[in-house]
Amino acid sequence: MTGGKKNIWCVIPVYNNAGTVGDIALRCRKQMPQVLVVDDGSTDLPTDFAGKMAEADIQYLRFEANRGKGAAILSAADFLSKREADYMITIDADGQHLPEDLPQFLKLLEKEDDLLLVGCRDFNAPEIPSGSRIGRKIANFWFLVETGKKCGDCQSGFRTYPVRALRKMKLLTRHYNFETEVITRGAWGHLKIQDVPIRVIYPERGRRVSHFRPWLDNLRISLIHTHLVGLRLLPFRQPDLTEGRYAPELDFRRHPFLSMKKILLANPEPLPLATAAALGTILAVLPLPGLHSLTIAYCCARLRLNVVMGLAIQNLFNPPFTPVLCVEVGHFLRHGTFLTEVSMQTLWHEIHLRAWEWLLGSLVLAPIFALLTGVGTFLTASALRRRRVRSKHLSATRGQHGGIAFFKIFTRIFGGRHACNFVWCVAWAYAVFDRRARRAALPYLKARFPEAGAWKLTWHLYRLIVAQGQVLVLSRCGGQAVCPYDTWPEGVEYCRQHPERGMIVLCTHFGAWQTALTELPGLERPIRLLEQPDANRQLHKLMNVAAPEQPVGLIAADRSLFSLLDGLEALSHGEVLCIMGDRIGNASVLHGEFLGRDFEFPASPWWLAARSNCAILPVFCALKLPRYELDFRFFPPIEVPNRLDGRMEAADFEPYLKEYIRALESMAREYPYQLFYFETRE
Repeated sequence: MTGGKKNIWCVIPVYNNAGTVGDIALRCRKQMPQVLVVDDGSTDLPTDFAGKMAEADIQYLRFEANRGKGAAILSAADFLSKREADYMITIDADGQHLPEDLPQFLKLLEKEDDLLLVGCRDFNAPEIPSGSRIGRKIANFWFLVETGKKCGDCQSGFRTYPVRALRKMKLLTRHYNFETEVITRGAWGHLKIQDVPIRVIYPERGRRVSHFRPWLDNLRISLIHTHLVGLRLLPFRQPDLTEGRYAPELDFRRHPFLSMKKILLANPEPLPLATAAALGTILAVLPLPGLHSLTIAYCCARLRLNVVMGLAIQNLFNPPFTPVLCVEVGHFLRHGTFLTEVSMQTLWHEIHLRAWEWLLGSLVLAPIFALLTGVGTFLTASALRRRRVRSKHLSATRGQHGGIAFFKIFTRIFGGRHACNFVWCVAWAYAVFDRRARRAALPYLKARFPEAGAWKLTWHLYRLIVAQGQVLVLSRCGGQAVCPYDTWPEGVEYCRQHPERGMIVLCTHFGAWQTALTELPGLERPIRLLEQPDANRQLHKLMNVAAPEQPVGLIAADRSLFSLLDGLEALSHGEVLCIMGDRIGNASVLHGEFLGRDFEFPASPWWLAARSNCAILPVFCALKLPRYELDFRFFPPIEVPNRLDGRMEAADFEPYLKEYIRALESMAREYPYQLFYFETRE
């Protein structure tokens, strides 16, 4: 599947949708060359339907009896496997989905393997039935419980399936519950679940043909959820559907310490993680036989805590140790002595007394255990998070205390120009021996120099590290250039016309970006920088980003929602908010094509611009060689309008992100060794 163009089919399962299936099939055929209609025992299709499909070059597969939607999709997979299909895109025949959204799926499928794309329906329209909204939320919740992953619309029938992976699954369902089971087993099998925003049409009540039977099909869906949750709790490894391309997930019961570490790293906020662990501990200790998992999952979800942590922590309090300990404590509280006699009289005939003692003891022990697990989780998560920051930001491998002290002395003796020249003698060690630097920089270097081989890439990496070192040196002893605001009429005019309106300056880790920030106070506005605190304190001090005497204030971006709220508040007061447009950190991401390759960019600048009704102004500061002068570049403002309903999706930001990417590409082509795209998501 990884080589060459993929063989992708569109599959339309149909059962008694004669009024819409023909139009849907023809519109799909306009979008894709290979379309298959699976007739699952329909009785209302015209007699010449098969002939019309053949005339439109559409494959037609018919079954005499109705067997269910899941059975129709599996039959299509068997049919397509004989034609060596890689993917099948299923779309409902009732007209709810728009075939014109198919290109969004095709674009993603050509870029990656092992994808299970799910069309996330836009439920903002008023005609959407309330039952569909509630049902989707319930389905998404149980998918999160069963897999620990998020999906925006688990019930959507507009989705893609890898054909070979689908045929490997051992599925129990064949009706509407099929889509519930298959996405969960796909996530267990390491398929990448990804949402694709799509449009949806719901006809007026009475005009839409639906074969969903609320009582029977909801019962089937509930039963399969119960089955899947039970499987999730068992210590059995699920089969890998990626043919070994991805490492299997760790099982908590088999690898408790490694699994717990992975769970801790999945949530960047230690306090909510510790709260989830404490809540899960309290509920696990309480006498709730058979209801612990359901109660923990519900409470964590309602409180917006980490459901996976809450469910995982209960494994530390499984029977029989915890119930016996609670009974002993309860017996001591009632009688002043511990229960030492174990007999049929004490365990069976006096079971009601033991249950009361279990409850009494749990009320005493649950807060104690919760305090211990909460504090332990908080300390462990904080330590792991600090280690993760150090490992992700490659500035931690350069600019250490000794190196900075050396270059300070060298600069004072020989001057900044000679110090920059001496960087050429030092940088080779990083290019040769720093594997993390190579791993982090290679995506950009391969995109910028697609024809370069291994040795040539090493040379480009060397040049890139030299440029970064020179910028570090000049940020201390140079950078006296004045920001030429007369070459930025758009930004100055924007500030003059909107004195009460905030502004987002979108910076990039490009050239002497720190020097550019120190020149921004020329706008005569308060400046705030929303930035990940650098793990390297010496480097942070050298850059003067966090120094109190500098005019640029720092909003730490490691506080997630609170950081965004601080940014919104600054913009509401008419301040200038500087955000790095290329560093992801722990934020949500947008995908954009940069230099012909797919890269990730943070979503926070675009979300803040839409929410605050502020413009985004890209700014770059390159280092011109060999004279070591600063070249400031400013690009026109980017206006990001907010949707009327206020709910912005990733697709809403794409055209505005492309404007920034075009500016970034122009700078990268002119200064290829000054884009320090030094970050990876682990």
